Amino acid sequence: MPTSWGMGLRLGASDPQGLDWSAYAGLIKHPYTIEMIVTPDSVGTYAKLFETDDTMDQGWYYRNGFQAYPNAPVTNSAIISGTRHYFTLVSKDVSTIDVYFQGAKIGSTAASFIAPPSAAVFFRDDSFTSRNERLSGIVEAVRISNVSRTPAEIGAVQAHLDAVFPNDPATLALLELNGNVLDSSGNGRSPILLGGTFEPTSWGMGLRLPNTDPQGLDWSAYAGFLHPPYTIEMVITPDSVGCYAKIFGINDASDQGWYYCNGLQPYPRGTAVMSTGITAGTRHYLALVAKDVSTVEVYFQGVKIATTTTPFTTPPVGAILFRDDSTTIRNERLRGIVEALRISSVSRTPTEIAAIQAHLATRR
Repeated sequence: MPTSWGMGLRLGASDPQGLDWSAYAGLIKHPYTIEMIVTPDSVGTYAKLFETDDTMDQGWYYRNGFQAYPNAPVTNSAIISGTRHYFTLVSKDVSTIDVYFQGAKIGSTAASFIAPPSAAVFFRDDSFTSRNERLSGIVEAVRISNVSRTPAEIGAVQAHLDAVFPNDPATLALLELNGNVLDSSGNGRSPILLGGTFEPTSWGMGLRLPNTDPQGLDWSAYAGFLHPPYTIEMVITPDSVGCYAKIFGINDASDQGWYYCNGLQPYPRGTAVMSTGITAGTRHYLALVAKDVSTVEVYFQGVKIATTTTPFTTPPVGAILFRDDSTTIRNERLRGIVEALRISSVSRTPTEIAAIQAHLATRR
């Protein structure tokens, strides 16, 4: 079935289900790593993830955590139903594994088999319990490796899963804000962090704007790239959307730019853009798509809501995000959390923008 990562394998309706990799089970010998991305419908007793004998109860399960049965579960409060789980099982020796969840090690346990196993069956319960301990949910990916994947490698996969925006040749800068402001597009166009702190969100981390100056990002070194066509996309959860809260400016001494003002306001020129969904405390996906030097299309939550006048001449002399200018004595500050930002050298299409919104909708 479709998922935000393409397609996934839906499980749980009836038996038979799952994957049989037994023809290659002999390759699962120490060192090995098994990674899987699963969104379970339930994590209670029991839901089988992996087995090495179709007639035996031994194997890996959801059981209010992760369990290599018959050993004690490895628990974590975030192992809950209805959310995407990235599990990594890394062999320490022929019979012991380290358990990683969402990119972080949460424990070690006996593996429930000695490597190499005689069989390798994923996501199907064994005949010993009459196939009743089936996994119900969606599996999006599995990787089996003949090395012990490192914490850095595992963390990189989790960071990839936490990415809001895809990277492509049209990307000028990509900021996922997972604990830093580094440009992950590979173009080296990282902004200056003027101020703010990082805190966990459902997409990894976000930049918390503290309502004290200095705050925000300065991308002015690369402002010359902002000539049509271009697109600026940002994911923001504002604490307030009242007048005024500055989102984007071109000069630290100028009032020109984009604001929240009970909607979106291109100041000083351009028509205010209103939508009943632009409210405080909710995640906003904004896309500003420049069509020419004076016209910009405004998308909110993946849908075009207006066409208005660009509030500044392009390319601008600067590019300052989430900081108010000195003209209003820094009093028109944005408060909230910014989770991601992408700046592109193309006019992103309605299809591309809708796809980002669908991706965001997979996590609250």
